[in-house]
Amino acid sequence: MRPEHARDRIPALLDAQGGVPQSHRHRPEPRDRFLRRGCRRRHAPGRDRHRRRHRAPVAARRGCGRRSGSVAGAARRARAGRAAVADADTRRGKLRMKPLLFGPPSRRLFGLYHAPEGPKPSDTAVLLCAPMGHEALRSHRFYRVLAIRLARRGMAVLRFDSHGAGDSPGADEDGELEGWRADVGEADRELRARSGAKRVIWFGARLGASLAVQAASVPGTQVDKLVLWEPVLDGAAYLQALRERHVKELEWSHALPDAGWRRAMLRDPDAFIDEAFGFAISPLLRRQLLALTPTDLVLPSGAEIVVVAKPDDRATQGWVAQQAAAGRHARWLALAHSLIWTSNPFPNNAMVPADALQQIAGELSE
Repeated sequence: MRPEHARDRIPALLDAQGGVPQSHRHRPEPRDRFLRRGCRRRHAPGRDRHRRRHRAPVAARRGCGRRSGSVAGAARRARAGRAAVADADTRRGKLRMKPLLFGPPSRRLFGLYHAPEGPKPSDTAVLLCAPMGHEALRSHRFYRVLAIRLARRGMAVLRFDSHGAGDSPGADEDGELEGWRADVGEADRELRARSGAKRVIWFGARLGASLAVQAASVPGTQVDKLVLWEPVLDGAAYLQALRERHVKELEWSHALPDAGWRRAMLRDPDAFIDEAFGFAISPLLRRQLLALTPTDLVLPSGAEIVVVAKPDDRATQGWVAQQAAAGRHARWLALAHSLIWTSNPFPNNAMVPADALQQIAGELSE
């Protein structure tokens, strides 16, 4: 039996609501029923419209049946086509991204390993350390495009989610700096074991860059190069900036913005201290971030360090100068077109700034 269509139920609804009487309703002719069922064949004039027609072959009748069947068939054919393309790309070696779980059983981490492409793989591997919370969402596509570009240049790349973040096990409240710092070291060991690379570069943005600096300073850790994109140097200022932006986003989400409410929330030191853009901030993580200062971020002495930030970021530029004066191999790279880390994703701003992608990929490829 043909499933009941929504248009078939309209007359019954009208009758129940005192609408068009049954006797005044239009009775569909056979041709109307054909058209309503989505048949593309038109009724030929002069022929008996009640005569049973010869059924065409199955291939000719595709898309001529019920509406629901046509949509389902089109969806199945589309999925089959995509699967065929994916299988062909896999055979040609185009799809080399592999999802994986690694780490100890008590603290498993989710990662995506991009195997090197091309006839001559490089002996360099790159570890990508993601930011925290909403900034990780904003930079997710940038990290993906960067990983694909580096893999096409012959480098093995691993991007991963720390415990309690992204697709890794754990809740938001489980995240804290000590554990995340250990996760960076675990990801480095996984990358070295899978790639067999002789040279490893770490890249991190925002809090991911700060964690990379701290993890690289752990005794026994060997990193050949660090590329840091706008690292978080002052944890208290970072939390305050997140809170201010969080309050503004809440106000803008209302039909009638209330500037008075925004000012009251910003003056209240206890307002929205346990979350930022929907991501929980545990009391432990908050205390750790409040204690984070530039003096806690000491660059490793044996690695090359490149710090990428805006030209007017005087605080980061001064920190790089201090590290260079202390004998670290650190240099400053100004980047005018950066990513808007805490913006709402709907406005028209670049998720993958071309200048940033080109400069950072170039630094990681050297």
